[in-house]
Amino acid sequence: MDVIEELKKIISDSIDGIDTENVTAETSIKNDLCLSSLEMMMLSIIIEDRFGFEFKDSADFDTVGDLCYYIEKESNLSEGGK
Repeated sequence: MDVIEELKKIISDSIDGIDTENVTAETSIKNDLCLSSLEMMMLSIIIEDRFGFEFKDSADFDTVGDLCYYIEKESNLSEGGK
């Protein structure tokens, strides 16, 4: 499963009322998904656990694609890691 599909699964399993069927790399995390700060914190923890890294304090993402790129970089997925 690629990162975006894994993220869609995490979002749909963790947050009620979000249809991830049409989520793409261009989907805005803030404007399209409309996640609360609590939901973002919860997702951050789940993503860290799933992909085996910790977000840096300065990490900020506009789109799902930005988040996927960050996950790939931090968890070494692009180098054949996990």
